[in-house]
Amino acid sequence: MKYVALLRGINVAGQKRVPMAELKKVFQSLKYQDVATYIQSGNVVFDCEAGETGPMVAAIEKAIHRKFGFEVDVVVRTQKDWPKILKGNPYAAEAKNDPKFLHVLMLAAQPKTPKLDELETYCQNGEKFTLKGSELYVYYGAGAGKSKLVLGVIEKKLGTSGTARNWLTMQTLAEMLKA
Repeated sequence: MKYVALLRGINVAGQKRVPMAELKKVFQSLKYQDVATYIQSGNVVFDCEAGETGPMVAAIEKAIHRKFGFEVDVVVRTQKDWPKILKGNPYAAEAKNDPKFLHVLMLAAQPKTPKLDELETYCQNGEKFTLKGSELYVYYGAGAGKSKLVLGVIEKKLGTSGTARNWLTMQTLAEMLKA
């Protein structure tokens, strides 16, 4: 089965530097096959025997810590999950017109008691979001860089960690999963 591993917070402003060639070797050391990375933000597509993603995440995080000397949160989704995530997008027009402004935040766990009303107070400039299971779809009307609806706030209000990718990256990863 194919999987996508998404690393949180690497190669941002010179922090937690992880070269993709080295990251690929980490995944290969875990006996994953057909490992491919996409851009420097930590997107890895790989094959392995079907199994629970929890132990997979733990093994990947441990191997990354061992190799690079720092902790990195990892979220894993299956090849079967990906089309559901894409089809679940409630912002089709925005995806077509402003794909860089539409982000999908893949959460480590489904929020048990999300504080969506509190999260709403951070929205400005046409921003909106929709929570569906373990994914939060966020449209940043003026771009994510100018927003107060940042990852730390989102994680606090949802009670779980996660990592975001823009719609263009989501589509590219879908193509990699098909290959």
